[in-house]
Amino acid sequence: MEQWILKTAWDSQEYMFNTENTPGDWSYDSRYHLLKGAYGHHGMPRTYTSDVIPNIAGEELREELIGKRELYMPIRIQGYTAAERELNKQLLRKSLSYAQSVIELQITNELGETRSCFCKYESGFELSPDDANRSFQSMNIPLKMVAFDPYFYDIAGNAIVHVTAYEAPVNLFFDSNPWFCSPWRLASSAVARDWVVFNDGDADAYPVWTIAGPGVAPSLMNVTTGESFLLNYTLTVDEVVTIDMREDGATSHTVTSVMPDGTTTNLRKFMDANQRDMWALIPGPNEISLEMDGGAGEALVTFTFLQRFEGI
Repeated sequence: MEQWILKTAWDSQEYMFNTENTPGDWSYDSRYHLLKGAYGHHGMPRTYTSDVIPNIAGEELREELIGKRELYMPIRIQGYTAAERELNKQLLRKSLSYAQSVIELQITNELGETRSCFCKYESGFELSPDDANRSFQSMNIPLKMVAFDPYFYDIAGNAIVHVTAYEAPVNLFFDSNPWFCSPWRLASSAVARDWVVFNDGDADAYPVWTIAGPGVAPSLMNVTTGESFLLNYTLTVDEVVTIDMREDGATSHTVTSVMPDGTTTNLRKFMDANQRDMWALIPGPNEISLEMDGGAGEALVTFTFLQRFEGI
């Protein structure tokens, strides 16, 4: 059975939508129902443009454009009484429409796969349900959402994580990453590691690196794509540097340091003038290289990423 959940950020509310469509079967857990006819969560919103190439008969230059995702969720809101039905409506309306905040739409399909799309409320509640779409205990709302980032993401619990520590054993690495079959070399003078990471998603995935010092000039490279990132900076013991290579989000493309006392510093000025790519993991295998001098036994390196999909 499919499961649809809306999670709102500003008020930390979670709304689960019953997908069994049983009108009148009311309980607290069935205040909100997803009706048949939902669309927008399969495939990718693509458009194509073409331009004639001058002086070449019959030839065109074509371009594929990926646009925003439009999601249609016909829902039924229920209550024991008309007043309770109206209260449930206003609770959901307030959560979705406040300051146009970003909402996580989490969908689990019949195969048990769970992915999230980050969207905003567009319309639905401004329409007054007529008698055909309203009863004493329920009303139907044609809810529409829009996602300017059209990709579905693995949920946080499915994030692919790689961790290393001084003299780390093989079993430190997660069983969900069978390609990661040997420990990092983290000696008293340097960190050096080349390995292969698989991105099984449909699109590029952007990692977030966390480096706990000490260490000097961490260098991160995707050998497969030829892109690299070098931070000309010296980490002290227990200092933590986060390099967020993601494209979207409040912390995207940031390089920050957090000291043991909580002091935070922006380190973008230490990015190398030539090696400053916020690189991605392309679909399929990626050969990754990490180098860092001065990595004593206390050093710890972690990177995570969420796979992206065209739908669910």
